[in-house]
Amino acid sequence: LGVSRCSWCVQGYAQPAADRPSSARENDASRAQIFLGQGHFAEGAFRWVYKGKYIEGRRKGQPCVCKVFKTGAVMEDAYFAADIKAVEKALHLVDQWNSQKF
Repeated sequence: LGVSRCSWCVQGYAQPAADRPSSARENDASRAQIFLGQGHFAEGAFRWVYKGKYIEGRRKGQPCVCKVFKTGAVMEDAYFAADIKAVEKALHLVDQWNSQKF
């Protein structure tokens, strides 16, 4: 079996503060440049995914992504609710993983 390490360790970035809130919606960046002109590099059922780079905040210079909802039926409430539910479950799993201090 391989060894799992966080991106902070692998990429040599400073670790987040110990008193940091849930790994969820706080990414310590305040602004990003998104490269829409390059076209999307991935997509899901509801959104296109574009590459970008943080340009302000503690994560300045690091890569990021921007997810943009597709048009049409995917904008209906039911699809949005399903997307939010998936994000909340993912955040729950990330918080569980991080609480184990692997």
